[in-house]
Amino acid sequence: MISMIFRGLELDPTIIVGGELNELGTNARYGNGDYVVAEACESDGTFLKYKPFAGVITNIEEDHMDYWKDFSFLKESFKKFLSNIKKGGFAVINGDEVGIDFAKNATAEKIITYGIDKKNDLHASDIELAGFLPKYNLIVNDSQNNNCKKEYTVSLSVPGMHNVKNSLAALAVCYGLGLNLEKSAGILKYFTGAKRRFEKRGEKYGAVIIDDYAHHPSEIKATLDAAAIEKKKCIITVFQPHRYSRLANLYTKFNECFRGTDVLVITDVFGSNERPIPGVTARLLVDSLIEDGYDKRIAYIPSLKDIPDYLGMIIKKDDIVILMGAGDITRVTDELLKK
Repeated sequence: MISMIFRGLELDPTIIVGGELNELGTNARYGNGDYVVAEACESDGTFLKYKPFAGVITNIEEDHMDYWKDFSFLKESFKKFLSNIKKGGFAVINGDEVGIDFAKNATAEKIITYGIDKKNDLHASDIELAGFLPKYNLIVNDSQNNNCKKEYTVSLSVPGMHNVKNSLAALAVCYGLGLNLEKSAGILKYFTGAKRRFEKRGEKYGAVIIDDYAHHPSEIKATLDAAAIEKKKCIITVFQPHRYSRLANLYTKFNECFRGTDVLVITDVFGSNERPIPGVTARLLVDSLIEDGYDKRIAYIPSLKDIPDYLGMIIKKDDIVILMGAGDITRVTDELLKK
């Protein structure tokens, strides 16, 4: 979203992000402007090599424990990240989820918080989420102008509360840089997202087919919450766990995030570059859900090739079908749409 705004403001940024942006058809481009917009990942600690002028923290969650071993080490690494911010720069922090207290204890010279809570420097009010097209009023407690409040209307073309929060983060960066907030907010309605981020791939049997990259419990919940707003009949979710180490560390944390789906299909783990861990298969997740009292329809189908036929038997008109995971689950989407 930051890169889209900067392009709309004719700042011609260099862009290096993880997902393929719909507007660019790629995840990277070279620009001739003064700004570089880069997405950093904490998975292996390399984000600590960044020395940004503006650093954004959207959340801090228990993930990548194969590298960090302990959640406290991961949280400390984000404080180190903030200490890397260049002199005269600023940090943008999700005050609702990362916490305003975390922001207060950060070493960056200037902190801007955003979120839904009114205590944040920028917050959203009068939020409407219907139609996969969120709208809200942006309220800015303008510390740069005698703490006067300013209000702007924001319309988005990407669904869900998580994208409302993402847009707040992008606008907080613009605010910190002194860019025109009214123009920045207006540009956001042209942002249509990234590939495999709640990407509508087509329709089959009268149902909407959606591809999504979510693989962490909070991401899964955010995706299903967005789908629930437009639910007409059933939400069918096909989930491919990503990495044996993540599943081993987090399998009990998935027990709440799937409550928003009516039918859950779980296939076997996409290991990426990891070797299998004895006893860690998708069956571990299925058993954990059942033991925890999961009361929705659940199917364990280890092989991807068997899933399109199963979906063909259960999909009904007006269902929403979400193929979810960070591995090769898109093969199921492709095969399903061919049927």
